[in-house]
Amino acid sequence: METLAAPVSWRIPSIMTHVPFPLLTSLAAAQDDARRAQLLQTGGRHLLSDRAAVETVAAAAVSSEDDATTQAARDLLSVALDEARMAVESDVPEGAALIEAVATVLTAFDAVQPFAPVLRLDLARLYAVAGLEPPSFASLAANPPPDDADAEMPDIDALLTPLLRELGDTPAQAHAALSEMLAGLPVEVATVLVSTAVSRHGAVEARLGLYWLLDSRPDVRLSAAMALLSRAGTGALPADLAVLLPTIRKWLPEDGARAAVDMIIRRQMRDGSARHAARSVTI
Repeated sequence: METLAAPVSWRIPSIMTHVPFPLLTSLAAAQDDARRAQLLQTGGRHLLSDRAAVETVAAAAVSSEDDATTQAARDLLSVALDEARMAVESDVPEGAALIEAVATVLTAFDAVQPFAPVLRLDLARLYAVAGLEPPSFASLAANPPPDDADAEMPDIDALLTPLLRELGDTPAQAHAALSEMLAGLPVEVATVLVSTAVSRHGAVEARLGLYWLLDSRPDVRLSAAMALLSRAGTGALPADLAVLLPTIRKWLPEDGARAAVDMIIRRQMRDGSARHAARSVTI
């Protein structure tokens, strides 16, 4: 990816296979889990006061290189965002500044060359794990599938409308029918389809999202969780389904999908809407 002329007073640094940043190099080379955890914690706190380093790490996190340095940048960015969230909660101004700096860098990149679905999922995961709602550049719903997947991407409306008309009263059967089709699709296409389907405003589509939270594939779980989180943010998540999330959460591994579910639960608790829903709902 080339250096971009960003619409701000600074320029986004070039992305290289080996980012000229000692901490990323050390993280990429770390073999010991304890050492890596220490580096992440120290680095995350350091980024709160180092704007240039924040921009470098954010840029490295969306590198097209699938190597240890890119993964180190993503892990460090997630820890830094978590530190920033805690700083915001403590009224420390550096927290909001870091979150804004990361968003500015990644929004600029996404505007010039839209992120691929897999990268959007990675970004959504690291934001969710940090306890922050993913920005638009980490959303799958508004992202078209990759060009080479056009022939494999079904028409969502043409697929869902007749299927829900026939099986809308039996969401489990609708989920089974859709899952059979998803099984034959590349993960990039499957995650976009799941996200787009769950993002529709129908109650049945939201219920399908609950089923997909329990999918065996981490990317499918995460795309469903992100779509449900988006619905919760717009008030389009039925309260009678939201009350099921604490139970479903118990079955989820500790990953980005569960972090997103935690955010939905906290939102519903703040809104108080879940307390007024029926408690005897089944899916």
